[in-house]
Formats: sequence, structure tokens, C-alpha cells
Amino acid sequence: MKVKTFTFKYDPNFSLKRMGEEIKEAVRTGKPSVHPDRIRYADIEDIMKEMSSTRLKLFSCLVTKKPQSLYQLAQLLSRDYANVWGEAKSLAQMGIIKLEKENGRIRPIPLYERVVFDFSVWTEKELLESQLQVEPPSFWRNIKRKAKNLIGIIYLNYDRK
Repeated sequence: MKVKTFTFKYDPNFSLKRMGEEIKEAVRTGKPSVHPDRIRYADIEDIMKEMSSTRLKLFSCLVTKKPQSLYQLAQLLSRDYANVWGEAKSLAQMGIIKLEKENGRIRPIPLYERVVFDFSVWTEKELLESQLQVEPPSFWRNIKRKAKNLIGIIYLNYDRK
């Protein structure tokens, strides 16, 4: 059975102009340019803002504990219901979970089994051509450290392109 995966992809060349070009190409060829299981970001900081450690923990708890309501999820996380509600709405807007009303309760349902952060490493030539800023190794170690407790749900991919 294939594991359903949602990917946050770091793509330093991603822009509105490039998105427009991809849409035109999709119309011309009939091949879809939208990938509902992936969000691309040109800035690593934006990825980390969108998928904060509290959202990662919430997602991990949904997948592993399968709570039947937001209230139960808040209890499992030992967090305030209002904060959990806000984080769950953000994850639902990204399409990572859905929120269903059942018997007067809101039930959070994960749409994926894992989240992947894809940070492809660029060659020196690509870096020089696109004038990209490379994050220091300590940055990558910090990301790995933050995700360490969520192994099995969160994967980091920063392979060479």
C-alpha cells in the first residue's frame, strides 16, 4: 500500500511568472500543472512559517492517535482548544487535513500519512547562474533536530538534484 505523502518543496526559482508559464503550458499540452499533494516555496523561511513545529506535532498526533474530535486532540497535545482550532484550520486550508462536523463536534481527519520537506541541493553552476543564497549546514542540522521526534511522519529530503 502506497503511503499518502504531502510535500513542501523548496524551489528557489519558483515565482508567479513561472507559475503563469506552467499554466500556459498545461493549457497547451493538456497536462495538469496543479499538484494537490505539493506546495512549492521560493523561500525556506516561508516553509518553516507555514509548517511550524506546533503544526507538525498536531499533524503527527492526528496520524498516530486518531482523535475523534478537536477537543480530544487538544487534550492529547495538552494545549488550549482555541490554539488547536486555529492550527487545524491552517492545516485544512493547506489541504493536509479536513475538518468534518459530526454530532455537534469537529473531527479532524488527516488526508496524508506523512509530510515531506524536499530541499534539493543545487550544483555550484546552478547557484551561480541563479544567484541563489545557500543556507549554512547549521541551518539544515537545526531543521533535522526539530523534526527528530517526528520521524516516521516527517521526512527531510535534501538530495543532490
